[in-house]
Amino acid sequence: MIALQTLLKILPRLRVLSQFANLEIPEERDLTVIIQGFGAVGAHASRILKERISEAKVIGISDLEGYLYNENGLPVEELFGLWKNFGLVTN
Repeated sequence: MIALQTLLKILPRLRVLSQFANLEIPEERDLTVIIQGFGAVGAHASRILKERISEAKVIGISDLEGYLYNENGLPVEELFGLWKNFGLVTN
């Protein structure tokens, strides 16, 4: 999550490079994330993301059994609790 915050801060400076000149940089309120692998790392990453960038939306997750997607955002805290209690959240 620190890397994501750092990336969002330095992206405007990258525009001087031709390959990034037309790059669209989302505002934090427009940031959407899909997490592939909602296990020990992914579950904690989603929770930390919401703590540090509360306006960001986790719109998709996947685990060994399948995936969940909602373009309006998923209930990260609820999913984290399910993961903590049951391991998988998509079955």
